[in-house]
Amino acid sequence: MSHSVRIICDFIEEGWGSMDHVADMLTAGLLRSYGGSVDVRSVRPAMFPVPHRTVCRVVNRYVYYPWILRTHWTDAIVTHVIDHSYAHLVHELPPENTVVTCHDIDAFRCLLKGRRERRSWLFRRVARRILSGMQKAARVICVSEATRHELLMHGLVDPQRIRVVHNAIDPDFSSGPNPEADQELARLLGPPVEGVTELLHVGSTARRKRLDVLLQVAVNLQRKGELVRLIRVGPEVPRELHREACFLADRGAFVSVSFLSRAVLAALYRRAALLLQTSDAEGFGLPVAEAVACGLTAVASDIAVLREVGGSAAYYCPPGDVAAWTKAVEGLIQQHRRQPSSFKAQHLQTNLEQASRFSLEHHLSDTIRVYEEVTGSAWPPAMAERPQRQAVTVAT
Repeated sequence: MSHSVRIICDFIEEGWGSMDHVADMLTAGLLRSYGGSVDVRSVRPAMFPVPHRTVCRVVNRYVYYPWILRTHWTDAIVTHVIDHSYAHLVHELPPENTVVTCHDIDAFRCLLKGRRERRSWLFRRVARRILSGMQKAARVICVSEATRHELLMHGLVDPQRIRVVHNAIDPDFSSGPNPEADQELARLLGPPVEGVTELLHVGSTARRKRLDVLLQVAVNLQRKGELVRLIRVGPEVPRELHREACFLADRGAFVSVSFLSRAVLAALYRRAALLLQTSDAEGFGLPVAEAVACGLTAVASDIAVLREVGGSAAYYCPPGDVAAWTKAVEGLIQQHRRQPSSFKAQHLQTNLEQASRFSLEHHLSDTIRVYEEVTGSAWPPAMAERPQRQAVTVAT
């Protein structure tokens, strides 16, 4: 075959759901549309066992994975590193054939002038190695205009090499009904309770997610007499926020689940009244995109990237302003309580139009254009049905 792509994924053990999602969506989309004419394979090795967790991660990232690529995977026309924190791998690949997706600049903040982060010399040295790898790549794909702006503002990458390709929403996230997923959700969380407004948050416990704001808003609403239930999908809240979480849980107003399948999470998006995205920094903000695709109204921090993803389909609050968040969410709850069905219907069309910007088809076509720039040759036209082949997962 004249075209071949290797999708370089994170180690399985990293457990980065968002990075795995991006890799899986791209690989599956390429196989579906080009599987008969393009050799598409994903590289997702398992870590070589090393006793100490930190040492294991360092040895595997910076010794074992480079060795795998040097000895097994240098034959592709295009090599695409999905996670910018793995960009050091570009040093082991033909850089003129390599693409790196940059999700945010968190990995490089310790190198910026006037940096707030205090990191060891070793951490900064590793960060420089990662950054220099990304700078060597033929193209750097940013998942949002906001991420592109940050790269350019700090002069981290040659502007001529940067392209913006928005992340794709999995087709499972839609406004259409799924009775089986609804039943599974009811089994896990119980059925909706009449008169109780369900608020949803999806994400990690990283500081930038501002779970302190999220929980305090829910506490404020509860103290104001609002019947709310905050449902959080993600890891357990940090210890320093246990007091707020326990206050809500004791009143039946808080539930946390660590993982839901895509179909069940989509059912939760359709069932909830509002999504709250309290982050003060994001690379993309996938939960907002998924929520609007399911017809759920989002309330998000007023930062550039969430404006980009949410558009006119979301409401916005100043980052970190608990009082403003409480007032805005309370107003929307009252609107929803008066006429829940018409509230969702009123926002549905706007939500779906915004979500259409993040379709898998758009993601694939924009990514292919980048590959064509790198190779200097046109790809075969995509077809709706192609013989599908399995992507390769390497466990060397």
